[in-house]
Amino acid sequence: MEKEFFALAETEGIADIEELNKILERAVNLKNFLKGKKRVTEVAKYVADHYRQNVEPLGYKAFLVAVDREACTFYKEALDAILPPEYSEIVFTGNNNDPPDLKKWHIDEKKEKQIRKNFIKGGDFPKILIVTEKLLTGFDAPILYAMYLDKPMRDHTLLQAIARVNRPYENESAEMVKPHGFVLDFVGADLPR
Repeated sequence: MEKEFFALAETEGIADIEELNKILERAVNLKNFLKGKKRVTEVAKYVADHYRQNVEPLGYKAFLVAVDREACTFYKEALDAILPPEYSEIVFTGNNNDPPDLKKWHIDEKKEKQIRKNFIKGGDFPKILIVTEKLLTGFDAPILYAMYLDKPMRDHTLLQAIARVNRPYENESAEMVKPHGFVLDFVGADLPR
């Protein structure tokens, strides 16, 4: 990550150490803001309401993209307070050095495979996958319609994430034809009232 940061700084023409420190401080402040408990609760409520009113009736599924793995756990807990727990699952790569509050959400390869398989199926749970990096590229789930972004993204990462929801989907027996996907970006936006 450090290598990527310095490559980005070089691309942007930033070489001054004070300027780099300011950028890092803003990034840390943004991440802390995005993970604020009150904000996470408000975003989770909006996502749950929007999903149930606009996406679920169409028979589609959604991603909630959090800023980091810890934020994924905050969103899972917030969504579980609003929706039945089976509605959502977290999928991220665990680390042996993770603190207990992250380890609680670790899943093994077999369970992750089952979650992915169930997500691709129309009526099965989970209906919302909470992710931060994993599954944003290379995961083909045409039933994915909505992506709720709560993570700063740009360039090819953003393009690939958007491509996840724009996969064509047809289910003739259910008379479903997905004309396009839906992306809602919460970063830098006021929550709609």
